[in-house]
Amino acid sequence: TTGVACEFGFLNGIIDPEKEKTSLNFVCNGNFKVSEIVNVGVLDMDAIDKALDEVVSLREYWKGDFKSLTPPSDSKKDFVAFALDLQKQKRGIVLVFRREEAKDKFIVKLPYVLKNKEYKLTFSDEDLVKSEKTVGGEDLINGLEVNFTKTPASLLIYYSAIK
Repeated sequence: TTGVACEFGFLNGIIDPEKEKTSLNFVCNGNFKVSEIVNVGVLDMDAIDKALDEVVSLREYWKGDFKSLTPPSDSKKDFVAFALDLQKQKRGIVLVFRREEAKDKFIVKLPYVLKNKEYKLTFSDEDLVKSEKTVGGEDLINGLEVNFTKTPASLLIYYSAIK
């Protein structure tokens, strides 16, 4: 696996924006490495900046209710998916990870959404390509098919009820 590790600056349990910015800049510095970098080629710092911006934007969702959408598994044929739901605000996120040998489609089922509501979905893939769609709550409860063209791959889905 590959990835970028970062730390957030905390001050009395609250994220300090200045320390956070410094921490993220430090981690993005090409001289910083936790382990030896292997076969990554040239790092695209703009892509890393965009990915880190998206990670930081998800911070509020980690306070939501965690709901696993897949059983625990370490098989390369299985997906890993979970949701972080902000129930009072009628919104949340779904994170879906396609492993190397998993099929090219996954069914997202969110049984805790309201079936009589419409939901705006924003999809963001591993390349940070975004698209939007509106679906009914009943479709999210029964299952919404999402397709993948890459393997391994990931998909972040923001969902929010439309008033």
